[in-house]
Amino acid sequence: MAPETKVQEYAAAFLEAMRVRDEQIAASRSKAHEAIAKRMKEMRAEIREDTQVDPGAIDWYSGDLSVKRLKESVFRAYKARKIREAVAETSFGQLLRYGVQNYLFDAYQNVPTVWQAIFESRPSANRQEWYAPLYGAEIPEDVDASGHFEDSRIRGLDVVVINKKVGRILSIERELVDDDQTGQIVNRAQRLGERMRYKEEIDAMLAITNAKDYSTGAAASGYTFAIGNAFTMNQPLVQTEMENAAIALRKIKDPLGNFMLVLPNVVLVGPDNEINLYKLLNSAYQPSIPGTFGTDNVATSLPSGQTGWTLTVNWLQGRYTPVVSTFLAHPQVAAKLGWWLMQAKKGAVCQERDPLEVVQENPLSGQAFESDAYRYRVRRRYRHIVIEPRFIFQGSNANS
Repeated sequence: MAPETKVQEYAAAFLEAMRVRDEQIAASRSKAHEAIAKRMKEMRAEIREDTQVDPGAIDWYSGDLSVKRLKESVFRAYKARKIREAVAETSFGQLLRYGVQNYLFDAYQNVPTVWQAIFESRPSANRQEWYAPLYGAEIPEDVDASGHFEDSRIRGLDVVVINKKVGRILSIERELVDDDQTGQIVNRAQRLGERMRYKEEIDAMLAITNAKDYSTGAAASGYTFAIGNAFTMNQPLVQTEMENAAIALRKIKDPLGNFMLVLPNVVLVGPDNEINLYKLLNSAYQPSIPGTFGTDNVATSLPSGQTGWTLTVNWLQGRYTPVVSTFLAHPQVAAKLGWWLMQAKKGAVCQERDPLEVVQENPLSGQAFESDAYRYRVRRRYRHIVIEPRFIFQGSNANS
């Protein structure tokens, strides 16, 4: 191949990578605008009542200064209403009574999160980070004594991960804080940051269930029969299917056709599959009922010589670590019967931009001063993403 031809190919590949990057950034921005427009549509009547301005008549994409000021005034008026409503809803008169027992039930605060066991934590110092991991080079080939050595291609991914901001404000009536006889209000405000773990776990499970195949450049589904990391249809968590998933994942190939040598070590399930998974992974002997279904395949009619019976050593015992996330059953995730066999912290990344912070607004200034309230804010910036789903086999993502 002529040098100028190679240069042209490299230039074309570079331009294609830039096009994919620009499309990803544009899609992310468009999605953010769509979310704002949807929320404004839901709140349209309330905004019109408070501000006498119809939000549907505002060009929210306009950069004109007068439109910008109008948007800011609408936002401030609506925000003030929400603060008043929040303060009113947090006025629990029961806590102002003398003799109330300081009995706290914190079980809902401590639901365990498991994303740390399957995502690799990566620091981030920018709005977005670029990932360009390379697959292995092609395998050497036999060459005749005077033969020609073939060039080996190198292929990788081009993925941009934009950090997102997550947060919430808790507004509490000042009198409730001052007169609370149990101390629960201040305790809850100080522990507001723990609720961020809920959001992190939901985002992590969504990243697993909605993984994309970035190697195609089109962000197609990351779990397909063509790739070899999914069945043709959802399968229940049973011994046979888990063994089939393990075999398929060990044979997974990269886009160049080379084996990736994936070493699965974790099975992720929701609470509906928890007991079943522990039986499969901890039974010393065969954990399954012999035979499958139908009178032709009952145990007594199986042909002799096949491997396996009720006292056969369980191949799955101790092989994989069970990881159970309650949040696979969360309505936003909706995969309570889902299960994934994977190599943990390979291809799944949690990008850490800003750590968790819980701050209190100065009660002598701002909106806290206007509404005579204590206001606490929790904030964090991060992003969960599955960059390479070939390290994960999806057995099922079913919700029922």
